[in-house]
Amino acid sequence: MKRVVIRGVPFLQFENISSSLLFHAFTLKQAFFNPGDGKERERLKEVLLIDTLVTASQVHGTRWVVVDGPPGEKPVADALLTAQRGVCLGVLVADCLPLLFVDPVKEALAVVHAGWRGVVDGIHLEVLRAMETVFGSQVSDLLVGIGPGIGECCFAVGEEVARRFARRGTRRIREKEGYFFVDLPGVVQDELEEYGVKKRNIENSNLCTVCHGEMFHSFRREKELAGRNILLAGWQKRD
Repeated sequence: MKRVVIRGVPFLQFENISSSLLFHAFTLKQAFFNPGDGKERERLKEVLLIDTLVTASQVHGTRWVVVDGPPGEKPVADALLTAQRGVCLGVLVADCLPLLFVDPVKEALAVVHAGWRGVVDGIHLEVLRAMETVFGSQVSDLLVGIGPGIGECCFAVGEEVARRFARRGTRRIREKEGYFFVDLPGVVQDELEEYGVKKRNIENSNLCTVCHGEMFHSFRREKELAGRNILLAGWQKRD
C-alpha cells in the first residue's frame, strides 16, 4: 500500500488497484479515532467529498448485502457490494482484515470485514460467489486488496481455533511454546488463489495492526479503548 495525502489528511491506498472511476482509501490512526460515527464520519465525508457513505452493523458472520443507494438503516452484514455510482461503502476494523474486491470489467466492487470467524467460515469465498452471481463477474478479472490487519506475528490462538483453520486444509499455522499462530492474510490469499483469483491480481499489504501502533488502531493491543480504522471504496459518477 502507498501513503497518500488528500486535502491535508493522510490515508493509505492499494498500489495495484486503480481505475479512473474507482475511489478507495484506508484511514490512519493519526487522523481518525472512530470514523464510523458522529462528527468524525461527517469530517471523513467532507475530506473525501463523499455524498453517500454506507456502513454496516458488523457481526463477524458471512452475510453480504448489495447496496444500490442509501439504506433506511444500517444493514446487518460483514460485506457490502455495489455497482452503483456515487455510493461509497465502508467497513470498520481494528485487527480484522479489510478486504477490497474490484471487478474493473463489470464495474462492481465489494468491501469486506473479515475477522477470524468470518475467514474460517469462508466469507471471502462467499463474496466471490456473490460477485459471480449478482454482477456476472469473472473471477479471473477480479482485483483484490488485503488491507492492514493482525499478522501471524501477533495472532496467537488456542488449539480449538487452530483446529478449525486446520480443517480448511491451510498450511498457515505454526506452533510455538504451546500457542498456535495463524497467518490470517495468508489463509485468505491462498484460498482466493485456489478459487481462481490470479496471484498477480492480489495485493497483500502485510501490515500488522498490532505491531504498527503508530499507524493503526488495534483491539488486541488497546482492548476496549481501541478506535477503528475504515476501508472505503466507491465508483465515482461519470461526468
